[in-house]
Amino acid sequence: MLLQDNPGDWLEYPCMITALTLNGKFYGDFTAGAFSTKVEGVSVWAFVLSGFFFNFFVASHSPPQFLHPFFIQPGGLLEVGVKELREIDSLYEFACEIGVAQGVRRKSQK
Repeated sequence: MLLQDNPGDWLEYPCMITALTLNGKFYGDFTAGAFSTKVEGVSVWAFVLSGFFFNFFVASHSPPQFLHPFFIQPGGLLEVGVKELREIDSLYEFACEIGVAQGVRRKSQK
């Protein structure tokens, strides 16, 4: 599709973007590399860039209907959700692990 400059149907490989908050404030300092997961049984590749959580649905079947409003629409409209980082278990655990690792690193540098 990329080589043919073909964006495909809006539900072929949809992307959902969520702005992350921490304690109610936008968490723009948070970035996490790509990882795979499942959302409602659908395969997803995800990453966080500057506080925005990108989820690309890559299954051979369409994601659940209740998620459709959060994908870019055929007319170009994209609704960006907002969610507290603590409510996304995998991301919150990752952020905590980074915090622990930074603490260990600081102690070893003293």
